[in-house]
Amino acid sequence: MTIKTKRVYENSEASDGYRVVVMRHRPRFLKKGSYNRWMQELSPSAPLLKSYLTRMIDWDAFTSGYNKEMKSNPVSQQAIRELRQKSKVTDVTLLCHEKDGENCHRYLLKNLIDLE
Repeated sequence: MTIKTKRVYENSEASDGYRVVVMRHRPRFLKKGSYNRWMQELSPSAPLLKSYLTRMIDWDAFTSGYNKEMKSNPVSQQAIRELRQKSKVTDVTLLCHEKDGENCHRYLLKNLIDLE
């Protein structure tokens, strides 16, 4: 099975499998039945995200900061392990609001889940 990434605004599809919102705040428009789980512990911290969005840090610094946050937080580590296990039996789709492209934490998260 695979880990996929998708914008939260895109329609759900059967091929999405287990749909996980990985944003700090759940979008109000998003109906609870349109995803399986909301794991805000996998979103970047507010200070890190703000630093990136206001261009105080570049993508490389954001990547480093995000990876450190995920690796140093036991709750995040447990969530990553859960998704890694889940992906062994079904497809998992990580959902965030950023447009496609590589500069979104869901791609970094996918890499962390795929590591083992």
